[in-house]
Amino acid sequence: MSDFDALGPVSEEFLKKRNDEKAQLQLLNTRFASYIEKISSLKLQNKELTLEVESLRSYSSTSITEMQTEETSKLVNENKDLLSDITSLKVEQDKLKKRLDEEIRSKKDAEKLCEELRVELEAEKQKLKSETEELQKKIKFQQKLHDKEVVELKRTVQMKVTKGSDQVDNSKSELAVVLDKIRKQYEDIAKGNITKAEELYKHQIEEQRRTANKNRDELTKAQQEITELKSQIQNFTSEISSLQSTIKTMEDNHKHEKDSLDSKINQMKGDMANQLCKYQNLLCVKMELDMEISCYRTLLDEEERRIGILKPDNNTSSNTDSSQGKEPPEKTTVSSSDQDLKVETRETTVNESIVSTSINQVKELTSSNPDVSQKQEQSGMTSPPVTEKTQETENQKG
Repeated sequence: MSDFDALGPVSEEFLKKRNDEKAQLQLLNTRFASYIEKISSLKLQNKELTLEVESLRSYSSTSITEMQTEETSKLVNENKDLLSDITSLKVEQDKLKKRLDEEIRSKKDAEKLCEELRVELEAEKQKLKSETEELQKKIKFQQKLHDKEVVELKRTVQMKVTKGSDQVDNSKSELAVVLDKIRKQYEDIAKGNITKAEELYKHQIEEQRRTANKNRDELTKAQQEITELKSQIQNFTSEISSLQSTIKTMEDNHKHEKDSLDSKINQMKGDMANQLCKYQNLLCVKMELDMEISCYRTLLDEEERRIGILKPDNNTSSNTDSSQGKEPPEKTTVSSSDQDLKVETRETTVNESIVSTSINQVKELTSSNPDVSQKQEQSGMTSPPVTEKTQETENQKG
């Protein structure tokens, strides 16, 4: 007799109960298989998200930092070059200003000297004119005096002639000789005075002419120097204006380049902040997936415990199942899935530390750059709130 026959008749109620348990176990097996498939797909998604997070982290931490360092060093070098150029141009401008001031002072001195020479020339002209007039007056006075003396001599001679008419004939020859001598003497004296006056006048005129020519030459030379100084002043003024325009152009270009680079840096900071926000959102999605995985794990643990509790009661049914050709549900996959879940839990803790560092970087960027915070407020990209599920997951992981 077989063992089954030895058990005796089985009640219908027990068979019905066993069939229900079998159906329930099959349903649980199918659900368990679907859970395993979902866990494997979630693991793949978790790996993809981890790779994406690592790529974003490496991009945000290395590429942008190196780019900012390179741009900053380039800007610092350009700023130093521009400052050195501006300093040299300012030194050259100061030298030209000093030279211009010296030339202006020399021009004023030359104009003052010319004015003094002009005044002296006018004074000498007036002096020579007055001396010439005095000499002419002296000559006229001497001529009048000579004429008076001649008239008086003639008168005395006539008086002598009238008084001594008798003696006229005898002394006529002697009187004529005396008159001729006196006339010659006065004529010689008059000629000598006239000659001396003319020579003195000519000498003084010649001296004044030489002085005037000398003053005229000096005035011409001073005017030429003034003209040269004016041309030099114009050249220096044009050079200073060109240097000032060059300095202004360089300052405008430097300011424009600085503004453009600042805008690029702000744009890069905004892009980095956006990438970090996307990264944070992806990590939040990952955390939600981890929470779902943990929920599935708890369900599987409960199911495993329930199956483990029912195992001693179902020893009799195992023979029935083996006789009917049905195998019991496999439980080895549960242990492997638990190991995978433990590995995922460790990865989740590591990624949470990455999330915290990324959040701190985003906060630092937004605090240092108000434009980025405004862009985030406008676009609505704020840090997602920590839900109760995340807190429960963290408590379970702790």
